[in-house]
Amino acid sequence: DDVMGGQVDRPMVVVIDDAGELAESPCQGALEQLIKRGRDRDVRVIASLETGQARHYAAWIRELRKDSHGLLLDPNMDIDGDLLSVRLPRKTNPQYPPGRGYLVASGTVTLVQVARAG
Repeated sequence: DDVMGGQVDRPMVVVIDDAGELAESPCQGALEQLIKRGRDRDVRVIASLETGQARHYAAWIRELRKDSHGLLLDPNMDIDGDLLSVRLPRKTNPQYPPGRGYLVASGTVTLVQVARAG
């Protein structure tokens, strides 16, 4: 089965919450295919994962990490940068408020504060 069999005529975003629950699911092959083929067809995948789950060896998670784009919220400064192939700066403040983290895009690391609901 080809997940992307038809033409994509406009950009598309696929959002997966709690993506770690799909690491070993029957749909993992389809997810890997979607991520690989989506790069050339204006389809992007946004997935939320806990850092332990992001280190999982499922092929689709490895494929997702290849792009080296992501948001690391309250990361472990010593090891979490490796998830997106960057080195994180040392924390000057040991306590981060909820929603604080690092946005990683094309190898650039930027400290950000994400707004949170209620």
